[in-house]
Amino acid sequence: MRCFERIRDRSLKYVIGIDGGGSRARAVLYSINLGKTVDYSISGSLNYHNIGFENVIHNLNSLLNKFNKYVDESLIVLGLAGLDSKYDWDIWIEYLDRNYRNYILCHDTHIVLYAGSRGKPGIAVISGTGFNAYGWDGSREYYSGNWGYKIGDEASGYSIGREALRAVVRYFDGRGSKTLLADRIFGFLELKDFNDLINWIYNADVRDIAELSKLVCELVDYDDTARSIIEYAVNEAVLSIYAVSKRMGLKTGVYYTGGVFKCKLYRMLFISKLSTDFKEVVWIKEPVYGAVLLGVDKLTR
Repeated sequence: MRCFERIRDRSLKYVIGIDGGGSRARAVLYSINLGKTVDYSISGSLNYHNIGFENVIHNLNSLLNKFNKYVDESLIVLGLAGLDSKYDWDIWIEYLDRNYRNYILCHDTHIVLYAGSRGKPGIAVISGTGFNAYGWDGSREYYSGNWGYKIGDEASGYSIGREALRAVVRYFDGRGSKTLLADRIFGFLELKDFNDLINWIYNADVRDIAELSKLVCELVDYDDTARSIIEYAVNEAVLSIYAVSKRMGLKTGVYYTGGVFKCKLYRMLFISKLSTDFKEVVWIKEPVYGAVLLGVDKLTR
């Protein structure tokens, strides 16, 4: 399912675009008549797999409270992480049907692609707390690498953070090579000894572990283990893109976003491995505007 739409009124004056990722969500209030953004809002994660549906709804309400007086006049376009099965879609559609008259529900990768290709075929990649590669060939959609943090998401911030922790415990056990990650992680988390680390790991959530990916990136020029973790993650991202491209039968544009791409090495390797085979490899700075563009197109075309 590419997107699900429930539009009862096509004379709406505003679009509220929402980009709901695994760590935080962004919303833009856009005036169709004025042709510009009116307001902007930020809240926590909208991925209920990570924090539970009750917390997600709290974050969604917090996100929309700033736009309260415009909601009834708006088409709400949601691009959400965690829409990975029919069960996920059903939960969200049931909730949105009870609370909003006009909305479009999409996977967050779709709004990234829409921001880059305006509905034309292409491949969207998100590497943040989680990871996803998504392709659209004009009639069908394809996914790769989005099996969740428990067994997949190998190119994600969470996976990079988890591999850093594994490298640290292997070093302390004598099973792995010495790594600067040990001192860096202990210092960052303000841990005194291994008991503190074990306690932290058991109490950490997905976002806490994903946050450690920044430390790995900081050490890539000084530590072989850190560099190899980033290189492995990039290779997994590229494998996912080629898998999607092969199934599509197209080598089209690749449009990418997410916090992990702030890591210079990750981004540089990613671009260099794709640029010879794909039409364009483009950074999408604000995926939320893909949701806005989709909403505007639905109401005006």
